[in-house]
Amino acid sequence: MTKKLKLLGLGKEEGRVSFTFKKNIAFLETFPAFLSALELEKTATFYGFEDNQGLFSTMKQGDGLKDLSDIIENTRNEKYDLDIFFGSENIIVVIRTKTDEQQSLLQMLKKIAEFPQQ
Repeated sequence: MTKKLKLLGLGKEEGRVSFTFKKNIAFLETFPAFLSALELEKTATFYGFEDNQGLFSTMKQGDGLKDLSDIIENTRNEKYDLDIFFGSENIIVVIRTKTDEQQSLLQMLKKIAEFPQQ
């Protein structure tokens, strides 16, 4: 299994949760497994990264991540509506879902991410 992502922040409100991750190659390699667990389609960024196209051809050497900034992508199904915002240093994921689905969502996230110690 790939290394777990480091979760920098977590927000929880009625009808939505948000997660903040450090922007790095590990996110692009690992997060698609979470999307798959939620039965969500990968967004264009993940397809481009896997296909090694465009700016992604240099990204695996660490050069292209800075170009992946101020981009927002969305994927959704009947249960989840997920936005991924690629900022300059972090990636913020917002998932809108029914409040009673949030706990199972957090359990799925724990499979790919290390939660901050409290």
